[in-house]
Amino acid sequence: MGSISSTRTVVRSEFDDVDGVVKESDEMTISTMMSETLAAARVGSSPAPSPGPGPGPAPAPAPGPSSHLPLRSLVAVQGVVYCKPCNHQGVGAVVRLECNNSRNPIREETKTDKNGYFLLQASKKISNYGAHKCNMFLVSSPLSTCNKPTDLHMGLSGSYLIREKKQPPSLSTLPTPYTLYSIRGPFAFDSTACPRH
Repeated sequence: MGSISSTRTVVRSEFDDVDGVVKESDEMTISTMMSETLAAARVGSSPAPSPGPGPGPAPAPAPGPSSHLPLRSLVAVQGVVYCKPCNHQGVGAVVRLECNNSRNPIREETKTDKNGYFLLQASKKISNYGAHKCNMFLVSSPLSTCNKPTDLHMGLSGSYLIREKKQPPSLSTLPTPYTLYSIRGPFAFDSTACPRH
């Protein structure tokens, strides 16, 4: 006990040199700190940190290792195919998604609708974590007058996928959610003659 009193006096004299005055509340805090320090010294561990001068906001928990990763989802790709220079949509044109993110490359195809629009919902083998290794290709057209594939927006060489900033609720609320991607721009076939309707 004698050492606590003498320590308190030494600390108090240091405060006297700095402030000139030690308030009773400061003396209580100093006394508490000294008791914790001495108790920790007996146990052989470092002193417990003293609480700050009043209640403050609790520190935010450290982020976990996977907190920066998006949730895993399946891949859906959309785009448009048309006949150039006719500006006629490629009815029934075939497009292919190719992904080289595994030992066995994945290839999936779909057809456009009557407006040249396609939406390919890829199989469960392809997730958004591997979408950066996928490309979309222009394959074929059923129109004999417009069936020469072009490399417009990398239709022949393979368009990389661009994640849509706005995700449609219809895809994200499915039992297994999809992330929507688009191609760089519309794909096109060259025509020998513009089809008549």
